[in-house]
Amino acid sequence: MVKRGEYYYLFISARPWPNGGEDVFRSKTPYLWKTMDLVKRIDPWHALEVVRDLDGKVVFDLCTGTIEIPANDFRLAPFTWNDGLEDEETSVPIPCCE
Repeated sequence: MVKRGEYYYLFISARPWPNGGEDVFRSKTPYLWKTMDLVKRIDPWHALEVVRDLDGKVVFDLCTGTIEIPANDFRLAPFTWNDGLEDEETSVPIPCCE
């Protein structure tokens, strides 16, 4: 789950089980999620994790593996929110190197 501005985004993999895509839901509370909160389906990829690079750009990692085909297709891709909240605080920190 990622907090961005006043919204929470929940990422659920393999919907429908076992070989489905990644569903992204948006809600104003982290405690209540409804089917109508679905804002995006990323298919056939799943196991999505949202991260930021050293410049603060958001990327996600994911794989396309299934039960029949091992998850050996791992990728990083740019992630665009398209929610109009570019300047809002987020729970995904920029990594720090020391």
